[in-house]
Amino acid sequence: MNSRVAIATALIAPLVLSACGSGDSTSDLRDFVAMTKASSPGRALEPLPKPVPYQPVAYEAHDTKSPFAVATLLRAQAAPARVDNGIRPNLTRPREELEKYNLGSLKMVGTLEREVRLGLVRVPDGSVQTVQVGNYMGTDYGKILQITDSRIELLEIVQDGNGGWIERRNALTLTE
Repeated sequence: MNSRVAIATALIAPLVLSACGSGDSTSDLRDFVAMTKASSPGRALEPLPKPVPYQPVAYEAHDTKSPFAVATLLRAQAAPARVDNGIRPNLTRPREELEKYNLGSLKMVGTLEREVRLGLVRVPDGSVQTVQVGNYMGTDYGKILQITDSRIELLEIVQDGNGGWIERRNALTLTE
């Protein structure tokens, strides 16, 4: 079978190559370029301008007001004054296991009744953790206030944007 392919290739190759080599295939292109050059009047290009040599200039405004000081002053005036409301997270207490997860990545999957009501929370690795009132969860210092059949309610402490802290209520709801 390979010999048939070789014979067919040997017979067809000269025909293909002879079609490529017959005549001057670029004569039409050469004629077009010559006609375009003849019909387009050419003009000489203007010479490029000579570059101006660099002249260093000494900074002499060192005794004047800085333009950046005005912008800093305007920003300070526009920002509301920081009010210390006494709210701040307790950074000295040991962090709990569920505080390393963003609250959005945690899912409430149920509750258990023992001596106290426990919430069941699924973490991103798929395992289920139990929580109770007083535990912390989420990255915003969320303290669990209440656990119902369908919700885990939290009080979070978040930054207010002015260097202070505010309390914010949040909740995990039961997912089905």
